[in-house]
Amino acid sequence: MRTGLIIGILIFLIILVGAAFVFYVYFFILQSEDSPLQNVNVQDFSSEKLEKINKTEVGQEQINFVLYSIGASKLKKVPFTNNYPRIELEIGNETFNAVVIDSKIVTSRGEIDDEDIRLSTSKEEFIKILNSGELKKALQDAVANGDVNLEILAGKTELLAKGYLSLYKEITGKSLKEAIVK
Repeated sequence: MRTGLIIGILIFLIILVGAAFVFYVYFFILQSEDSPLQNVNVQDFSSEKLEKINKTEVGQEQINFVLYSIGASKLKKVPFTNNYPRIELEIGNETFNAVVIDSKIVTSRGEIDDEDIRLSTSKEEFIKILNSGELKKALQDAVANGDVNLEILAGKTELLAKGYLSLYKEITGKSLKEAIVK
């Protein structure tokens, strides 16, 4: 009787340690921004492909390029849910949306429900940023000047869980923590 209890406790402890190990690997290694296992920049935007992008129009390819350039592919879904990062972009009189699924940015025309953030700008400003040569700096300057509007629509916890800290800094040049605290 006593041996059965000891075996039961040992099995429980082994399962508990195994679950803790899986939790650690998932949250602290696979989900880490610095992890070599993190699948980023799946779409190839080499200098050759960049030269082929039409920089005089606004479309899915141009939006994908901008989003990959600022690190949106590093965003992740809320763990244990199907709540993927969603970005809406209003460029001139056109609306686009992007969903990040397993480091791939899927861009479509039209509005999206439950977006986390919304970027709004004119077509001319978007093309200016695209042609700037220093995309991140041009985007940050445009946000600072009010030429690009960034609306944060999701809650703090959701933004943090999805990894928007670094993306916010790429867009604005400022810390999201500072913006949330205000």
